[in-house]
Amino acid sequence: MPLVMPRTPARGGIVARADPPADRRGDRFAAALTALVMLGVLVTSSAPLFAAQAVVFALGAFVGLRYSPYPALYRAVVAPGLVELGRAPRLAWLRRLGSPVRPEPAAPVRGAHTLGVGLAVLGSVGYLAGLTGLGEVSAVLVLAAAVTNAAVGFCPGRVAYQALYQLFARLNRHPSQPETQQGAIA
Repeated sequence: MPLVMPRTPARGGIVARADPPADRRGDRFAAALTALVMLGVLVTSSAPLFAAQAVVFALGAFVGLRYSPYPALYRAVVAPGLVELGRAPRLAWLRRLGSPVRPEPAAPVRGAHTLGVGLAVLGSVGYLAGLTGLGEVSAVLVLAAAVTNAAVGFCPGRVAYQALYQLFARLNRHPSQPETQQGAIA
């Protein structure tokens, strides 16, 4: 996802492609799988495994979240299974996990995937160049973000994306356009 503010046709720019909203449960499931892959990268120091994770991030960031394999796996296998399991009397609490939740905008998730691509490529290059420290630091950063997202739903990559988006929005603001008190563009 480019780190520039999308422009509307009225402001002389192009229209950003609209992705469907992201399912938070699928995002947390993807983060859990990413954490498992990063554990594998740290244990094996595998550049190809790190590069494979970079491809997964790139699909979500540049092609679209609906084409990323982890959320697709969640939609195809996990979510329907939770609903089916929830029909059993003892497992009725699982119905809540399969029920829809408030979706979130896809742009911050794609922005987080873009940051993930950068870290994964940096780590892969580090491992391939023999700079294992660089690869390990990159893997630990991705692992920490993935575990935080999977466990409590807080994604540092999304927060970084939103901060960069607001910064670029302020930089791209036309001088005749007033700012609101919160600093957002009116």
